[in-house]
Amino acid sequence: MRYVLLHGIGLSHRYFARLHDELARTAEVRSIDLPGFGSAPKPRTAPDVPTMAAALGAVLDALGGPPSVLIGHSMGAQWAAELARRRPDLVAAVVLIGPVVDRAHRSLGAQLVALLVDAWGEPPRVNVLACAAYLRCGPRTFLRQAVHMRRYRIEAAVAELRVPVLVVRGARDRVAGARWAHELQRSARCGAIVTVPGCAHAVHASAPREVAAAVRAFAAENGRSGASFGGASRDTAAQVALRPGETVQSAYDRCERRRPLRDDERARGSQLE
Repeated sequence: MRYVLLHGIGLSHRYFARLHDELARTAEVRSIDLPGFGSAPKPRTAPDVPTMAAALGAVLDALGGPPSVLIGHSMGAQWAAELARRRPDLVAAVVLIGPVVDRAHRSLGAQLVALLVDAWGEPPRVNVLACAAYLRCGPRTFLRQAVHMRRYRIEAAVAELRVPVLVVRGARDRVAGARWAHELQRSARCGAIVTVPGCAHAVHASAPREVAAAVRAFAAENGRSGASFGGASRDTAAQVALRPGETVQSAYDRCERRRPLRDDERARGSQLE
């Protein structure tokens, strides 16, 4: 099992550090800086979502191995969904954390307001990490990507996906609302949703253990054989998703009982910068 972590607009692989470490206890993990962000060089033009997805596909082609579970946060969810739509051969399942853009506030101004309000609910260390990444990214790169982010319709991509989809959000997320998250989950052929209490938009950074537990449980049920659900109806696919009303911890316990970890799996994990 390989997890590929995709940060959001203006951020970098460091925003995923805590979730990366949690997932690396049991599997191979790759955290990737997208062009223009983090340690990656800034391209001359701002690549749109399909172009960014194509670049990610080239990275996964180079890595080789079995299909990966893509985990995207915020705009990273758009890149993950588009890659899964274009290259299902590379993807076992998709995890969308705080996916954008919520149809309730699709203008750039509304997105900025939602982000600022959400920041009040984030732990200080998360805000410090985000601010440092935004400064490194710069306003020009951020705003050029924000145009692509606002225009991309992730709900259309999710409806086309032939791999399982897990939507994860914090209960206090002001950027990706509850109604929006449930809409995406329902639009997927094989969809599930987990809401983590007490967390805001950066739920993967504030509650990495809970998010990792949900991802492991979902991958255990769907990730290894996700391709087999490609032709399933929504009613049939719902039966292989996370069980209704199941808590994150119970899902994790069920996952761990199914397959005890080997010593080599506990030690595995790496990172692309």
